[in-house]
Amino acid sequence: MAAVMLAVLAADVTLDPETAHVCLELSKDRRGVRLGEPQRAISSHAKRFNTYRCVLGAEGLRTGRHYWEVEVEAGDKAYWTLGVARGSLRRKGWFSMEQEEGIWAVRLIRGQYHAHTCPETRLSPSRSPQLLGIFLDCDGGSITFYEAEGMEPIFSFATGAPFPEPLYPFFWLMCPGTSLRVRPMV
Repeated sequence: MAAVMLAVLAADVTLDPETAHVCLELSKDRRGVRLGEPQRAISSHAKRFNTYRCVLGAEGLRTGRHYWEVEVEAGDKAYWTLGVARGSLRRKGWFSMEQEEGIWAVRLIRGQYHAHTCPETRLSPSRSPQLLGIFLDCDGGSITFYEAEGMEPIFSFATGAPFPEPLYPFFWLMCPGTSLRVRPMV
């Protein structure tokens, strides 16, 4: 693992308020997101998700290796999905949370972890992560999720080829009161 991480750029992930669903509340530093009540003063435009309670990272990642960490909630009441998505991901209406749609992610629902594969893959980390690490190798076409405190791999997606367009950090909150926070890496 150490050899792979040598040429990694610590990604300074912030959230893009223009993509945030109206029920998502972003922190002032744009590193935290919480699912709350709909915010009426927010305009609906082409970049904003209108069905799923999602938000994307502000910067797309096109080349190189990138790593970031997200503080997550665990337990039976936590319900979230984290990963990366293509910039061309549909923002309006329903879509499939799978690779074919342009999403590579893991989720926690009712205390169980899954990878968004078809069919979905049940995951069994040795402990419930409080800090989830995401390693994106754009040129190598892979995304690996880690329990970041022990750097234990949880799941990897491998496309076998570089990604054809920039990928954005992807966050989906599904249960009221759920919150996620990107940990500053620099």
